[in-house]
Amino acid sequence: MKKIILFFILAMPIWLLAEGSSIVTKGGIGSITLNEEVYNKVNIAPELAVWKFGLGLNIELLFDKNGKIYEEDWDDAEDYVEKISYFRFAQEDDPFYFLLGNIESYTLGNGLIMKDYSNMLLYPDTRKLGGMVGFNVGQVSAEFFSANLVENDILGSRIAYSPLSNLQIGISGAADLDQLNGISDVDGDGYPDVYDDYPEDADYYDKYQKDKSRLRDAYSGSDFDDYFENILNLGDHKKLSDLQGNGLDKEVYEVGVDYSLDIYKGSVLSLQNYGEAAKIVDRGFGFVFPGIRAKFLFVELDVGYKQNEKEFVAHYFDALYDQNRVSVSSTDDSVSIITKKESLKDVAASRGWEGTISSDFYGILDLTVSYSDMRYDNEDLDESEKKSQGIEGVLSLKPGIIPKVSTVYIKYKQDDEPKLFNDWKTENTYVEGKIALALSSTTSVNWLYTERYKDLDGNGKISGKEEIISNVSFGLEMTF
Repeated sequence: MKKIILFFILAMPIWLLAEGSSIVTKGGIGSITLNEEVYNKVNIAPELAVWKFGLGLNIELLFDKNGKIYEEDWDDAEDYVEKISYFRFAQEDDPFYFLLGNIESYTLGNGLIMKDYSNMLLYPDTRKLGGMVGFNVGQVSAEFFSANLVENDILGSRIAYSPLSNLQIGISGAADLDQLNGISDVDGDGYPDVYDDYPEDADYYDKYQKDKSRLRDAYSGSDFDDYFENILNLGDHKKLSDLQGNGLDKEVYEVGVDYSLDIYKGSVLSLQNYGEAAKIVDRGFGFVFPGIRAKFLFVELDVGYKQNEKEFVAHYFDALYDQNRVSVSSTDDSVSIITKKESLKDVAASRGWEGTISSDFYGILDLTVSYSDMRYDNEDLDESEKKSQGIEGVLSLKPGIIPKVSTVYIKYKQDDEPKLFNDWKTENTYVEGKIALALSSTTSVNWLYTERYKDLDGNGKISGKEEIISNVSFGLEMTF
């Protein structure tokens, strides 16, 4: 009952403050898959805009098949803070602005260091309250970013100066202060899931713990406790704190400089030149130059030539970073843990092109396609391994083209593969799709599907449903 009361208490200020302001409140019912279990979902998502302030809440009540509320969403103070979708002031081109909450896509500078990073990749299994703040004063601007204000582990910042009206020069930096936070620990007991016999039960981490009473009855010696601890020590049950001293890189830092130069700006055609260079501390260096952005009528183009030293990758902090910041694989005999920074030791020098083209097709479709084609400078590699390719495509249908269908889009992303589509499912692949059917001007039925992949056994292949991480959300959304 207290969760239901809290549900309405949190929503009430939206209605109380609605007078003289802009307000949209969305609610819905449906289902969601969480930790491989299906829950019924009741959701209310009010959004309030007053002057330059905006507030969005996302309050969910999840019920299992027995009607019991999912307690893990309400047992910590952090959980209540995470009910804030966003709280913002002003926009990024205003003299001062900030945003707290969900950040779907964030890019620093021209994107060589951080591009399209999202703190929502692991949602709803993991919820993060992010934040960014910035200012624009005269010829100087600055921005600061945190993916998670509770842990402040993934950070980014940029300071820029515009000596001319068409030229901007910037200095950027990003860091992950604890890559090992990327190791899954669902029950939060300090034992990562890969070392936990009961990954969803914080009271137990070893299968022998539940047998302690039975073992005590069978073993009458006075030194039972020592005997029992020896049994536990036979298993492989490392705490997260134990891993941090075993040679694993905990921190990674990257710094860079960039510029952008507007060559021509017009209503029909615009043209910009840009470049950026970056260095991963204790690893390699890379740059993109020349870079060209152009817009002609309904077509936009962004293309750049990249050159990377060994132990360097462009867009280190990318859209899939939260999943790939640390890789964990296990077999019956061993567990392997490697951070993304550590994996750079095997990355050879490379060079090649990367480009994005987007277009509005006659007011019917929006299409965006990104493609990269890099070649490694390593004679020891087979010819088939010397290439690294990536592609991302987003296709969406304009609202109103199909009667009653308000939203249709599909997204596919695959990155850093020797050959695209050789395997449609890899750790560097992400799929998303959404369909919204409008029942009335205020009500729609929504279906959202996301899928990503994790190579749990380290064999280089995605096989079996346990290596496919999917989330399906289906429900009724109302605007009032």
